Order: sequence, then structure tokens, then C-alpha cells
Amino acid sequence: MKRALCALLCALLPLLCGCSDGLDLSLMIISMGVDVTENGVVATIKAPDYTGKSAAGQDDGGGQEYLTLSAAGVDWPHALAALSGSTPRALRFSQLREVVISLDSLQTVRLQDILSQVGQLQNIRSQAVLVLCRDDARTFLQQQQPQIGKRLSKYLDATLENYDQQGYIPSTTLAAVLRDLSGSWRAPLITYASLNVYDNLDAPQPGQPLDVEGGDLPRQGASTAEYVGGVAIGPNGDYTILTGYEVQLYHLIIGEPQSLFFAFGDRYYSAKWKKPHRLRIEEKDNRSVLTLELPVIIEYSIFSGEPEAGVTAFLEAEISGLMHKLQSVDCDALGFGSVAARRFATLYEWNAYGWHDRYREADIVVEVKAQMRQAGRL
Repeated sequence: MKRALCALLCALLPLLCGCSDGLDLSLMIISMGVDVTENGVVATIKAPDYTGKSAAGQDDGGGQEYLTLSAAGVDWPHALAALSGSTPRALRFSQLREVVISLDSLQTVRLQDILSQVGQLQNIRSQAVLVLCRDDARTFLQQQQPQIGKRLSKYLDATLENYDQQGYIPSTTLAAVLRDLSGSWRAPLITYASLNVYDNLDAPQPGQPLDVEGGDLPRQGASTAEYVGGVAIGPNGDYTILTGYEVQLYHLIIGEPQSLFFAFGDRYYSAKWKKPHRLRIEEKDNRSVLTLELPVIIEYSIFSGEPEAGVTAFLEAEISGLMHKLQSVDCDALGFGSVAARRFATLYEWNAYGWHDRYREADIVVEVKAQMRQAGRL
């Protein structure tokens, strides 16, 4: 019996070794960056260095080192070919966590053109988060490292999920952005990131909590990469950057997450989502009127007395300001276009309606239906 067992184990040893060799022949990409200039494209990847002998010498503080590799080409296929040809392992994108694209790239080429080529990568993970970065994507990935834990993939999963749940960034996967960019009745909000070069606590920001962009937070930490805010982008490539507070306003409207902490006067309030918002479109004097109706609960501290007059009007003005900012770049992130499209039976009628021209010139009305409540009471 023992001889038979030993013979079986010896027979399985080559198979076990074969699995190890197969894994060693692949490089599992965690992050990918794209920089587009007038001279061409720079493609950057970041992946674990399982040998522990990273040439870049980047250690996450927990013993795991990462390779950051870049290659250039006149266009995306040439850059990718140069990257594949200079990397002594097969590139695997099935574990991709994020795609970082520099905002400067949008000055040269449309976002949808970049994503249509990136999306053709074999076995690319469609749920990877799309990030638009103020810095070069290559520089951003070089500086990126986990502050907690040993694995960059787990760190990115936990960090981006946490910020999304807190409402600091929009939830934007490759699949969702490609879907919104390919349609004509909705536009995406995309996660914004930047490197924080200040690394000090001497510049606290006035105004609303987190009413800043990524890269401008007054804080110190092991990693300089910050994910705060979003980028609103229209079909023609125009874009504007939203602060973390403005993205939280957007999340309050759609109900994910369902609360917003804000200041009014000398007090703080918490606006909580009550039930789904309602979008209406009316035509007056050959102009469209876009109305957002939002039921919320506004909580105030039991120790601060009765709420100040005008808090509801203030929240309406804040939401209206956000909607005008989206409108300025033709970004219909709330989906008014999907409401307008229901009126038409054919695509020909929809195109003749000229939705994007109407959206840019439309009047905006915000109606907040607020229920005031002391914090801690049902």
C-alpha cells in the first residue's frame, strides 16, 4: 500500500511543477496607465514582482514589491506591442483593478477612443475602476503604494469601495463608462485622483467638508495618491472636475449613499435620502425646463435648538449649482435624456429633437421636499 502511494505521489510531482511554471510565465497586471500626447502614447503597467527583486525597488511596506513598466508608441497598438515585447512574461489583465488615464490625454484624443482600444485587450476585467488623473498616469502609478496591508490589489479594492460608499467618488467601471459614452441620453461621472505633493497639515480648507479635489487634502500619509472627487465629461470631450462634496451631493440625489453632512450658517446638518427622486421635463417658450424633485430628511442636533430658516433653500441652491456645473460641459449625469427619450418612438425622431442642444440651454428647477427631524429620533 505504501509503495503504491509513493508511486502515485511521484507521478503527480511533474504536474505540480507544471502548474508553478505556468503561473510564472504570466504577469498579473493590477493597474494600467495611459498617457496620450501629440507625439504618441505611453502605456504603463503595475504588477507584483514575485521574485522580490524589483528593479524599481518599490516596496509597499509589507514585503511585497511591485514592478512599474512603461513603453511608448505612435499610437496604442504600437505602445502595447512595445510593452509586451519588452516584458519577459505574458501580460494578463484578468485581475486588473484600475485604469488610470491622464486628463491631459483628453486634450489630444476623445476618452471613448482610448477606452475602445483598451477594452479590446484579451480577458480584460470589465469591472476595473476607471480613474482620470491630474498627473501623468505613469507618474501616478510609480508613486502608488498601499498604506494598509501587503497587496496592492486588495488595498485598491477596499479603498475604492470605501470611498464609493462614503460618496467621495462616483462608482465608475470600464463597462459602465463605455455604456454611457456609447449612448446619447446619459453621460458618466468618473473617479478623479491626483498626487498630493504638500504632505502637511497647515492648509485646512474652509467651506463645506471635503469640498476639495484629490491632491489638495491637508493631510499626511505614506501614500501620496488621493482618490477624491469626480470628472464630469460630455459627449464632445468637454469636462469639469467635481469636488468630493459635489460628488456627495450627486450621491444624495441618486440615493447611494443615502446621507450628506453639510454646513449652513454656524451649524451642521445631515441630509438623508428619503425616497427616489423624480425628473420632469417641460417645454416653455421653446425652451426645456428640467425639474428635479428630491424628498429628503434633514436632521439637526438636539443640542442646537430649532433649525435655521432657509436650510432647505440652501440645499436647493447647492444642488442647482451642481446641475449647472454638469450642464456647462453637456454632462447629463442624472439622466434627464432618458426621460426625454421616452417621448419618441423612433431614433429619427429622437435625433431631430436635438436633445444635447436643448440640455445645454435648459432652465433648471430644484425642489427639495424636506422633512425636518432632530438627530436620533425616528
